Amino acid sequence: MDGADKTLPARSYEALRRQLQQDVRAMIEQRVNNDRGNLTVHELTDEKFLCALDAYRKYYAARDVRQRYLETGELDSDGFHCRYVSEGWTEDSFLSYIADPLAYAEQEAERYWSENQEAMYLQFLEQDARDAEQAAIAENPQNPVHIVRQIMAVMNSSGAKTVNVTVRKDGKELTFKTETGDLRRDCTGGYSHWHMIAADRRRFFECFGRNAEYKPEEILRITYGRSILYEANG
Repeated sequence: MDGADKTLPARSYEALRRQLQQDVRAMIEQRVNNDRGNLTVHELTDEKFLCALDAYRKYYAARDVRQRYLETGELDSDGFHCRYVSEGWTEDSFLSYIADPLAYAEQEAERYWSENQEAMYLQFLEQDARDAEQAAIAENPQNPVHIVRQIMAVMNSSGAKTVNVTVRKDGKELTFKTETGDLRRDCTGGYSHWHMIAADRRRFFECFGRNAEYKPEEILRITYGRSILYEANG
């Protein structure tokens, strides 16, 4: 190790483990080439994976697509990404890797390839579920998620701590002042009245009831001082 002090951080257990993981994933992704036809398995038979797919379709696909769209604005396929995770080093495996990193990575890639065909095929079926959710959003300009994303984008680029929000709800229109925290993130369904200033919260209760919230599609405009930060189309 004489004279190697500058390289020691890159040669630590964790750093080398991350490098192995990165290399094996790259090898698998190159072999798959984002094409399920390159796998040796073309249907799920393991009950564990069948249950996982059913749960993903029911509970997680829509959530994952919504989150990605709100964060990135993208509604396209994200492709296959290898999920290989390297195990903790033993003394023998660590020494073997140091002696020949490429050979060790190739051996791990071959092991992962032979043992995880059905798991990798599951990833393509999960992508099919996301593609269906993405298409549903892209083909429906009235989906409230488009409004949520517009509001999040303008609010996250604004330094405002409070804004004035005008809503039209149940045929009635009301303007109130609210903190911006809720408007900077996904509201999932509606925005809470608890972030309004106290006087405006009382007016909101009087107008819409104590258990009411306001939905993205009910917002007409959001203003900060004289600036209009958001205004509903039409």
